[in-house]
This record gives sequence, structure tokens and C-alpha cells, in this order.
Amino acid sequence: MGSSFVVGRPLAADARQLLTHQQYSEDDDVSTNGGYRVGMPRASTPRWLDEREAHLWRSWIRTVHALEAAIAEQLHRDSGLSAADYAVLVELTEADDGACRARDLGLALFWARDRVSHQVRRMEQRGLVVREECAEDARGTIVRLTSAGRTAIERAAPNHVAATRACFFDVLSDGEIDLLTDIVDRIHANLVEG
Repeated sequence: MGSSFVVGRPLAADARQLLTHQQYSEDDDVSTNGGYRVGMPRASTPRWLDEREAHLWRSWIRTVHALEAAIAEQLHRDSGLSAADYAVLVELTEADDGACRARDLGLALFWARDRVSHQVRRMEQRGLVVREECAEDARGTIVRLTSAGRTAIERAAPNHVAATRACFFDVLSDGEIDLLTDIVDRIHANLVEG
């Protein structure tokens, strides 16, 4: 991996990792990443982050990772589910008939096909989901929520919501929630729409 710079200084390897989106492998393309512009054009002359921008960027990355870790720890401690289990169960409970194509599950979660396949296989072994053939496409797979999967998410959800509130919403005022929502929606739109 080449040198990365913020504020004109080289970064240590661990800091470089914070500045790259680790969910996607180098061979993933936009079609497997939910339409996000992962491969953005390189600038011929870099516009280094100033101190204020670098502070915000690093704080944002640290906060996202800390939130993910806190929520994942709570989920596992209270329900035995991993964050990945919970993410899949949420998508399936919100889908028609508790089922969706594996491809669509990957797009919704920004996961590569292999990650979806491995996660679904692990969950199937525990009885949380089942895989079925897709009637419209012989190559496709349908992932369906089982009654055990529904029970697992129904048991996990109350503590998960409580942890989400404690870690995130309880430290924000109503006005800050509105402002942060506008900001995050604008950043998301920029990534999706370009």
C-alpha cells in the first residue's frame, strides 16, 4: 500500500487503515457496493486536509468504529448474536414474507457475495435462516427468516435499541439530531448520486 497523507504528513499503517473503507476488497466494483462511488477519481494535485478537517475526519472514523464496537459487544453479550447476524435479521424482517434474494441482501448491507454466502451459511447452521432456490433465476438464492430467527431478533431488539439510544441519541439534543440527519443525508446522497 502506498503512503497516505493527511495535512501533508505521512500516516502510520493503522491510521491509513482508518482512511480506507475496509468493507470492500480491491476487486469489488460499484455494483456490489450498493451503487456507492468507491473508486473515486484521483486528484492530480492533492488537496490535503487542514488541521480542522483532519480532526473532524479522524473523530468521525473513531466514533463510527467505537459505536460499531459498543453495539456489537452489547448484541453478543445480551443475545449471542453478532452485528452481522443482526444486520441480516433486520433486512429479512423488513422484507416481504421475511425473504429476499441473497444478491439484494448483499446490496442492502454493502457486502460482497462471498461475505453474504458465508454469513448466511453460518446463520443457517444455527437455524436462524434457510436458503431456497429462486423460482425466477436458477442461479439465484432466496434467504428466508425462520421462526427461530424471528424470535432471536425480537428478543435482541429491545436491548439493542436501548444501547443505540444510550450510545448515540441520548447525547444529542433534538436540534442536533435534525442537523446531523441533514448532514449525514447530504454526505450519503453525494456518495450515491455523485
